[in-house]
Amino acid sequence: VSMWYLRCMLMVDPMESKVCGSRLFAEIFESVCMHDNIDLRINACCALLSLIHEDHEDEMISATEGGLLARALMLCLGAESEELVEVSSELTAIIIYRAVRFVGDIIDAKDSIRTIVSCMIRNDGKPDIICNCCMILASIVALHDDDDLPLIIEHGGLSGIVNIMDNYSENRVVIENSSKALRDIVKGTPSECLPPNLFKTIMNVMEENIGNPDVMSSLLETIWHLSSRESEYVDHFSTQQAISSIIETMNLNIPDVNVQSGGCAALWSLAIHGDNKHLIGNCGGLESITNSLMAHLDSGLTALKNLATTSKNKQTIREYGGEEAIVYSMRFHNESEEILSSAFAALNNIAVDIRCKTVAPAPNEVFDILIAAMVKYRFSESVQTNACFLLKSYTFSDENLAVMKARTEDFMSLLTTAAGTFPQQCGDKVGHIMDSMLDLT
Repeated sequence: VSMWYLRCMLMVDPMESKVCGSRLFAEIFESVCMHDNIDLRINACCALLSLIHEDHEDEMISATEGGLLARALMLCLGAESEELVEVSSELTAIIIYRAVRFVGDIIDAKDSIRTIVSCMIRNDGKPDIICNCCMILASIVALHDDDDLPLIIEHGGLSGIVNIMDNYSENRVVIENSSKALRDIVKGTPSECLPPNLFKTIMNVMEENIGNPDVMSSLLETIWHLSSRESEYVDHFSTQQAISSIIETMNLNIPDVNVQSGGCAALWSLAIHGDNKHLIGNCGGLESITNSLMAHLDSGLTALKNLATTSKNKQTIREYGGEEAIVYSMRFHNESEEILSSAFAALNNIAVDIRCKTVAPAPNEVFDILIAAMVKYRFSESVQTNACFLLKSYTFSDENLAVMKARTEDFMSLLTTAAGTFPQQCGDKVGHIMDSMLDLT
């Protein structure tokens, strides 16, 4: 009765917990462990849920008390009472997720995975419990090392999640949590251990949830991980249907940075295989990546660089304003040497068409950005190397070379410094640039 009263009191005023302090937590922990009293355990779990939703400092999740509580909750997951399983699974999902951020390891995953997976499969018709179990597994993968992944697979966790996605593809909450768990587990799972119906499941869920950015970002990241391997999944996703689905997802979720990042990564990964560069270009992927770059200023640089290796793609990127988008990104991210370096590499691939033996005129502001970057990041190998590579390419265009000659004084000291600091990476390129600017070639 007292625990039921406490549960009601905390639901009305969670701040009452501040009055009782650690004594209250100790009593609740003890009640959760009372294996012979289901009602007491349910009320204790509900009382604790009220407390941890309110307690933003996470003082109750200590390495000791949190571990004891987690082990007690593992036992609750195997109970016959649906109400106890539901509330204990919700509580477990919260404390393990928050422990990942604030405390660290509070459970022995090797002893717990079987219990969690069994609970998830046994309660297949109960969406709330399924969601909680998916969140628990995702947190375990994030917290523990790769040794736990084989256990999740061995006990049927991955195939169970895929089956849940098949059965609940239209349930927003279930599909959001199961797709996140799928993403985290697939990342470290060998291809031969993946369920045979995984590709079909991903495509079906994408079709039914294309407007849900939480689901789509997880699935696009999963596709990225799958397509970056030399496996059958490269062939699965290298079809017009699959690539068009990725592009359509990006087009419908432009404001969401996670969708755009996942979509660009997936297209970048697929672009290195077979004839996918042409297929991505023909399906409208170049416009989507350019729009992503314009909206978020860093998504898509590497994808554009990889895709800008065919004459048609180079022309299409320029027509859709890809070069201007890159310049805009460089201007906004002038403090990021990684983005500047990637941007210089992308511009180089777009500008130079070896097959047609042409070099496109440099976009406005590029030379100003190049000079500023070479000054600021004079000791960055990637920035100096890619900047010199781009400048060397620009010398093969009379229009670009004329602009560079007009700024000879600006460039000479920077080029000399680059060649002296990184002779192996920049020496030959700088020699060609200087000879061209001084009419020695």
